[in-house]
Parts: sequence; C-alpha cells; structure tokens
Amino acid sequence: MTTYTEENPGYAILDVDRATMLPVNWRIFAMDVAKANETGKPEWGQLTDYTQDYGLVGGISPETIMDFTERYQTDADLYWQFAWDKSRHYGEKPSGHHENSAKADLCRFTANSDYADKICNHDGDLNTKMDTMDRVIG
Repeated sequence: MTTYTEENPGYAILDVDRATMLPVNWRIFAMDVAKANETGKPEWGQLTDYTQDYGLVGGISPETIMDFTERYQTDADLYWQFAWDKSRHYGEKPSGHHENSAKADLCRFTANSDYADKICNHDGDLNTKMDTMDRVIG
C-alpha cells in the first residue's frame, strides 16, 4: 500500500482463475483520508471493480484493457471516472476536455518502455533525443 500527493491511500487485489492462473478481475480498495480525519475512524472499502465499473466483459485481458482505453478516447465521462478512480476519489471528480490526457494514458498503457511512451506522445524534447542516442550507442 502506498499513497502519493493528491491521492487517497489504497491497495489492489488481483483475482486469479485457479485453473488457468490468469487474472480475471482487479479490485481497488481505498480509504478517504479527509473523512477519516473528520470521524477519527479510518474505513477501508472497495472503490473500483474493473470488470463491472469499466465494462470489461470476459474479465481482464490485453484485449479488454485495450478496448477500455479505446472507449475512453471518445467517452469523456468514462475517462474522468477512471482518472478519479486512479486517485481513489481524492477531491472532486474531474471533468472537461480529455483528449490530451486520454492519449497520454493510451500511450502509457500500450507502450512497452518509457522511451516508447515518449515516442507515442510525440515528445521531441532533449531528454527523448538523448534517450534515443543512449539506446543506439549503449
């Protein structure tokens, strides 16, 4: 379990099929720090169920996660729900334009390295260029 700034603490449970040992669901549990400070009682509860909340029919797989990331490219409410869920409902649910954020997440979820993520996002800054040189030169 860990927390960062502007996030509530949380942990995840990955449900696995006993027969195949493949993941079938991912559930996130969290505690609302502001509420715990008000009441003096920290309460943990399930916040997110990936298969139910994001419509991952058939469970978690590369195909259903890719489908999900493609759906939220055009569904702002789904994207902002996911973003708010990632913070474990810290503050108010974000809203508004989401295209740049959604594209950045798509790159992060589908890239196989930090370098590929930068290329996907067309990040042509000096660090990306130096990263390219480092990979070529070794």
